Amino acid sequence: MILVADSGSSKTEWRLAGPGGEVVTEFTQGLNPYFADSFKIASIIQSGLIRIASEANKIEEIYFYGAGCGNESNRRIVEEGIKKIFSRSRVEVQSDMLAAARALCGKEAGIACILGTGSNSCAYDGQKIIATQISLGYILGDEGSGAVIGKKFITALCYGQLGSAVEEKFNEEFGLDSNAILDRVYRKEFPNRFLASFMPFILTNMNDKMKEIIFSSFQEFLDIHVSRQIKMGCGNTVHFTGSVAFEFRDMLEIALEQSGFRKGKILKSPMQGLMEYHLS
Repeated sequence: MILVADSGSSKTEWRLAGPGGEVVTEFTQGLNPYFADSFKIASIIQSGLIRIASEANKIEEIYFYGAGCGNESNRRIVEEGIKKIFSRSRVEVQSDMLAAARALCGKEAGIACILGTGSNSCAYDGQKIIATQISLGYILGDEGSGAVIGKKFITALCYGQLGSAVEEKFNEEFGLDSNAILDRVYRKEFPNRFLASFMPFILTNMNDKMKEIIFSSFQEFLDIHVSRQIKMGCGNTVHFTGSVAFEFRDMLEIALEQSGFRKGKILKSPMQGLMEYHLS
């Protein structure tokens, strides 16, 4: 049996493939080694994976991909946490960027991008990542991400740039004034998740100003990230995964075309591609 996990900023999807082709899917909260040690990770797994953990003795291989797993020390934290529950399994921990590359490109060369709560990109030669961009987080980087688009949206809202209709709908749905927003951003945990949480509202209440914010954010991502990766010789096809890329794919496709890049796959989640990669 093979267990694959894809861990984002807010949740982790676990998918277990049985010998007869049966699949079990369960979810836990996001497991980022920057915010959780091995004991916390083990506790979350034990309490959240009821069905999958019951098969622990039968699981031969575990492939975990997650945010914050870009260096060896962080990968070790996650591996130790997983091993506390799945002691007999072989565990491989890799970054969410490699998850995107394997899910989107398989064993072909290409450019793989993540546009979700955060953002990143890499050049992938079909086996390994040969170049990636430094991840600066939502304050300094994360261009095109839900956190950054949400930040620009909230800024425009607080400055009165989105119009009275949007302001009224926002107040009806969230009941947040500027003081409450500032408190959430500057005093509470996970302001990036808070800012990205407005993406569904933006999607259903789009106006010209919000389109401008999203389109310019995508163009900025392409200019900073993709233009650099294209130079690495992995082709001109650009693939995307993540909820922001998927839900706003019409604008993303226009931005790609205007920038002269060839559109590849746009997936909401890398999980299905990862399962195909590991089971092929």
